Amino acid sequence: MNTISIEVDNEVASSFSQASNDEKRKFQFLLNLRLKELMNNSNRSLLEVIDDIGNYSD
Repeated sequence: MNTISIEVDNEVASSFSQASNDEKRKFQFLLNLRLKELMNNSNRSLLEVIDDIGNYSD
């Protein structure tokens, strides 16, 4: 596994930092699966997926 950094809002950062190690591992696993799904289903790069997510949140 590799580590990446992503920006999140304060609420997400606070919740994640307060989560137990087990909860953090579960969240990381789910996020990894979701990102793979987004990229594999659309044949888009990670950057394109991130850009779309950013546009959605604006």
